[in-house]
Amino acid sequence: MNNKENLELKKEIKELESQKRKIKVLKALKNSAKIGHLIAPYAVSAGITFGIFSSLGMMPFTKNEHKKYLETMKEFDSYGNIRYEEQYDHFENVKNTITFYDNWKLVNGMYTRNIEIYDASKIDFLDIEEVVNNNNVKNVLGNPTSTKIEIKNNVDEDELKKGSYLKAQVYNQFLDNYITVEETFKESLNNTLNWLFINIAASILITLSSISNRIEKYQEETKEIEAFCPTNDLETKILTKKKCLNIRN
Repeated sequence: MNNKENLELKKEIKELESQKRKIKVLKALKNSAKIGHLIAPYAVSAGITFGIFSSLGMMPFTKNEHKKYLETMKEFDSYGNIRYEEQYDHFENVKNTITFYDNWKLVNGMYTRNIEIYDASKIDFLDIEEVVNNNNVKNVLGNPTSTKIEIKNNVDEDELKKGSYLKAQVYNQFLDNYITVEETFKESLNNTLNWLFINIAASILITLSSISNRIEKYQEETKEIEAFCPTNDLETKILTKKKCLNIRN
């Protein structure tokens, strides 16, 4: 075998081996892309939920600081009695209301009276005061939102003498008056567990919705790689060329 043929054969082997290395790199990149494609939806989901929790002051894995605004509750009735409360926290069942208490009646040995509750959230404080002072709740607020009957065994003399009256409850929140407090360990743990639960649920939904598509895509990509990059054929060609070179030498 002459030198020219040997050089040509060696050149062919070198090109085949170069092509083989390129195919390995291509396959590695394809596998990396598949891993990235697999992880991406979960990373995006975790990032979005983390951002939402953080914007709400519920960042997981840390103790967040919260603003507690001053809230007040003023209660007053037709007789001029006033009760006032304030706190840096939420009152329960916050809703401006006017309640009508009818006079007590003795029925079958029991004291009963009708109570009507009106929603006063759509009128301002001065209007509420005017309604209570003038005893004209029906003219301003119309029908009550709820009614009930109160029954007692005994009622003191002062209550019996009162007769019917109105009582208002008015709530306010002051956004320019607040204190900053650090959440407790229990609150922090609860935020973290909620974040983890939401992400696990989202991951399950993502997996269920896309698992069949991923299997099909993986099968298609595998076929494409093998069609474009027949590694077994390359290996056979390289071995054949090397054997040929050895025989000729």
